[in-house]
Amino acid sequence: MLGPPGAVMGAINAAGMLQDPTATQNVWVCGFLKLDINALLFKLFTYSMVLVLAGLLLAVALFY
Repeated sequence: MLGPPGAVMGAINAAGMLQDPTATQNVWVCGFLKLDINALLFKLFTYSMVLVLAGLLLAVALFY
């Protein structure tokens, strides 16, 4: 059983916030700022994981 549709969509949306570090916009920003793409990944990974977990918890609280 998958659970309520709202909770499933909330989980998909929250997990979708975690992007591929080699996505086009990230590569362009790193090129413009003269940064290494891996340096950007290490700087943003913790914040991204916090946002993903917060989104998952919010989806569970609202829809489950």
